[in-house]
Amino acid sequence: MEHPKNRPVMTCKELCEDGSTSRLPRYALLTAREFLKMVWMLSGQRATRSTLQFYSSPKARLLPLPVYRNRHTAHYLHPEHTLRFAILLHLRAAYFLPLKLAKVVLDGLSPALYDLVLSDVLSASDIVRLAQGSEPKWVKEALVGRASRALEAARIIGKTLKQIAEPLSEASELAEHQRFYNRTSARTEAVVARPV
Repeated sequence: MEHPKNRPVMTCKELCEDGSTSRLPRYALLTAREFLKMVWMLSGQRATRSTLQFYSSPKARLLPLPVYRNRHTAHYLHPEHTLRFAILLHLRAAYFLPLKLAKVVLDGLSPALYDLVLSDVLSASDIVRLAQGSEPKWVKEALVGRASRALEAARIIGKTLKQIAEPLSEASELAEHQRFYNRTSARTEAVVARPV
């Protein structure tokens, strides 16, 4: 693997050129501003630069330190730092986890499970149990399987709803045209039938 300093410095727009924002296979360095934009796209949570500095400070130690290419310019690794910070913000906002428990989850959770956490399929207790590793392997597999099935069902329902919604919207447009036609034809008949 190449050294992180050798990665290209990219913007959020350049990373999202293909339309997808999560699990991008591209490795890059992001400035603090672009890093915060990318985290917002992944987690839906906004963060300030001071929040970012606190979470990466030696006191909190929730994020690894940034990479410095120049003396004073901090760059964050994408996708490593980006996904970790997005998960942290999501855990704090969606599940109201305290910092200590969020750190346990971040340290114990495999990056392969980040999709499940960001999709809100697992409960907070399930996430903590997966991260702590106290459950037997079959329980972890059952939790991940349940979450995967829920995601697949949501995708299928979303497709089905789109298929249902298209004819319904067309039918509602036709009904609206029919009502308009009925109103105008009734007015026309009333005008024609009125004695002069």
